[in-house]
Amino acid sequence: MEHATDYSLPAERLLNRQAGWLAPARSRLLRRVAIAQRDLVLELGAAYGGVTAELARRTQGLVVALDRSYPALKQGSGEATIPAVQANVEQLPFGSAAFDLIFGQHVFMWLSNPSAAMGECARVLRPGGVTILVEPDYGGLIEYPAALSLKRLWLSALRQAGADPLIGRKLPALGATAGLQVRTFLLEEIQGPEPARFELLEQLPLATTEAAELRRVKVAAQEVAQSEQLIHLPYMLLIAKKSTP
Repeated sequence: MEHATDYSLPAERLLNRQAGWLAPARSRLLRRVAIAQRDLVLELGAAYGGVTAELARRTQGLVVALDRSYPALKQGSGEATIPAVQANVEQLPFGSAAFDLIFGQHVFMWLSNPSAAMGECARVLRPGGVTILVEPDYGGLIEYPAALSLKRLWLSALRQAGADPLIGRKLPALGATAGLQVRTFLLEEIQGPEPARFELLEQLPLATTEAAELRRVKVAAQEVAQSEQLIHLPYMLLIAKKSTP
């Protein structure tokens, strides 16, 4: 996970939990682009390496993990033998046409210049290579009952942290502008409410009144049966392919 400000990475266990929510969708995307046949894979915003190890298991080729946070790259519990590179996505330290698969999850929402980053992805992709991005769109957050709504807090806190909570809807245009052939998907299944969402929100910048509102919703959620709650965060799943000559 890249950061646009000094906002710190969430705890490794929370990032791994978050990655677990998206595992089925991620698996479908990776199968769709035949990851097993890809020779050189770049993971953007690798953080502690929870997804990096998964990518390495699914390909016979080499995986390179990239993140702005060097401590996360070196201290994570991912595969220790995977090359780790500290760098910004907006200025990838690789030659043109270096990779045939790029993967990023919860990365572009934290970038100050996502357009430049998409251009860099296009540059370092080989012809026929693909970039896969998995990003949320908090503007489409669905919550029921209304007493459990945290949408306003998410939008405010993410912006205060330097993130773009609406990045999901912008991905197709970013890919097309970079000259990539874009295919867009959404999550196929709505899962039950995830209690860890409260912890993730607590780690973002909250005003005093917002923190009090979060505490109120946490209490209210305990009084409503899980089967009667609906909390769904839309995710944009992007496959952007570089055309062959």
